[in-house]
Amino acid sequence: MNIKLFLLLLSMLLTGHIVDAHKCIDVIQSQCHKHDIEPLIKNKRFFNNHAEDRFKHILDAAKIFWATKTSFKKYFTDNPARWIQRDMVLQKSVPLQLQWIGHASFLIQVNEFNILTDPIFYDLNAVLYPRKTPVGIEPRNLPQIDFVVISHNHRDHLDEASMNILKSHQPIMLVPQGTKAWFTSRGFEHVIENIWWQMTTFDRNGYTIKFTFVPAVHWSGRDPFDAHASLWGGWMIKANNKTVYFAGDTGFNEPIFKAITDYARTIDCALLPIGPCEPRSLMCHSHMGPEDAVAACKILNAQVCIPMHWGTFGLGPDSFDTPIKRLDIAWKAHVSAESQDKLYKIKFGERISV
Repeated sequence: MNIKLFLLLLSMLLTGHIVDAHKCIDVIQSQCHKHDIEPLIKNKRFFNNHAEDRFKHILDAAKIFWATKTSFKKYFTDNPARWIQRDMVLQKSVPLQLQWIGHASFLIQVNEFNILTDPIFYDLNAVLYPRKTPVGIEPRNLPQIDFVVISHNHRDHLDEASMNILKSHQPIMLVPQGTKAWFTSRGFEHVIENIWWQMTTFDRNGYTIKFTFVPAVHWSGRDPFDAHASLWGGWMIKANNKTVYFAGDTGFNEPIFKAITDYARTIDCALLPIGPCEPRSLMCHSHMGPEDAVAACKILNAQVCIPMHWGTFGLGPDSFDTPIKRLDIAWKAHVSAESQDKLYKIKFGERISV
């Protein structure tokens, strides 16, 4: 290698640049924003409150699985085809664009950066949890991905097959605390672990983008033995004078949503989970229902609220369109007339400008 080129690459690495065949991105790691809402850590595991133990959510998950698999409800009570709209995929964009892949997976494009949230392109499990609706963007049609943000390590949000496909993109992985080793052991080179309120700023060719990991009410674990061993949360993404809040998976918590609102000041788009809906007595501890999402959107005061985490996998006994129907009812009942147009029910594969 030419010695000047070698010294240039070494200098870029030492000064915080991430270098690969596709990009040269400046990384500026900021100090964590101090806040009263912090993760609770007991015996090196993360919890939502002092009363919670590591086995509660595992038992709840087993009960939800049983309720789902013994339900006699028909899953498709509506034609899912009307919810599918595979728009053209842009290679990049300066204005903010969002395209729904399905579940909690979005392609977000802004300031010439391409970001994926919790990507899953395949069946969660071909036998137990097959994909119910087609993927909004086929992996082969993706543009070059710069960043992947992960909310937590549950298998429907951190899918190994999808990660293997994305490895060739050499993305910068933004992941919760306790998750980095999973990625590095699989050959991912650029992995940044985050705790709540940690912000990272990136710059490329004069375009900047900021990611902040924010609190959520959920849990983690890829098997019963690593439950609560890593953190969970949502993501605030700021670029080009726009702010996107990606909630990941979360139960409803008014103080957390108020804290996120205060931190962001303005939220242009909130991506909020609305399913599974049932059984509510079990789901409420870690998943918002449609009615919760409406209450959250009012607190967040987002300019646009987009429902997600529904209609992709049969993770509860509710039917395909139950969450979206209940969202319509709750929105009309509890949101003022002048704010009715803030709800946008995006279709699988649809791309919108915000």
